[in-house]
Amino acid sequence: MEINDIVICPNCKSNLHVEDAKYVCANCKSHYEIVSNIPVLISHQNSFIDKEQKKLADYFDLKYAKDEDPWDYESSAAEKMKYEFVTNLIKELNPNIKTVLDVACSFGYLTNKLSGISENVIGIDVSIHALMKANEKYKKENITFISAGAENIPFKNKTFDAVILCDGLNGMDLTGIHRENAVKESLRILKDDGYTIFTDYLKPNQFESYIDYIKKSDYVIKDVYYLNDRLWYKLKYSFNAFKDNSLLKKFLSSMGVGKTLSKISSLFGKSGSNHICIVATRK
Repeated sequence: MEINDIVICPNCKSNLHVEDAKYVCANCKSHYEIVSNIPVLISHQNSFIDKEQKKLADYFDLKYAKDEDPWDYESSAAEKMKYEFVTNLIKELNPNIKTVLDVACSFGYLTNKLSGISENVIGIDVSIHALMKANEKYKKENITFISAGAENIPFKNKTFDAVILCDGLNGMDLTGIHRENAVKESLRILKDDGYTIFTDYLKPNQFESYIDYIKKSDYVIKDVYYLNDRLWYKLKYSFNAFKDNSLLKKFLSSMGVGKTLSKISSLFGKSGSNHICIVATRK
């Protein structure tokens, strides 16, 4: 897949071309920098969407600059099991998948796993700081990182076989029209026979309203899964107050421990989960 064939201007949705080491829109003449080999395809028209994306970018850049793994994405068993579940689910849905988009990819942990099952994977995030680290760590020919926001995804219509929003709605604190825009954009770039995967960390009593929200969009829900991870998170947050919790971190990083806690959590049905996973398709 040639990236230059699928990217579009986030301002006006017209085609882009490379000129003087920048992406340039032939229609509105907007210019987009390429920083450390990462295209920064974020609009700067000062609209309410652009302001929200800048606020998110500033917040996440600060978090990533201060901490190598601010949410323990790489070290926690629950996160690793979630990535494993999503990757296996996509492989099951489409064994011959060609193109996957990982929205809000952070340091690219899930992006990297997806590269093992898909011919081409693109990870987007508003944080250039996170993407530079991801690009340095995962140097694979079938992975591309681009700085872009979930509300204004810079790709042509119906480009991807699968679109992943892993903790992408609640996790990015998107509300109101911003959340609606992200859902609409994920659908716009999805192929007719493609799948969108939504996962989010919620309280069990929020699951139904989350499902209803997706139902009210232009998606059709194919399946809903509960990841049986609540006991793991209960332990994590119960011991967060301790100054020296290095032993607990080591304990909670164990996949064996994570899977055992997951089996126990599964005995409680939906109440044993914090993460929900929804598979959705076009109507």
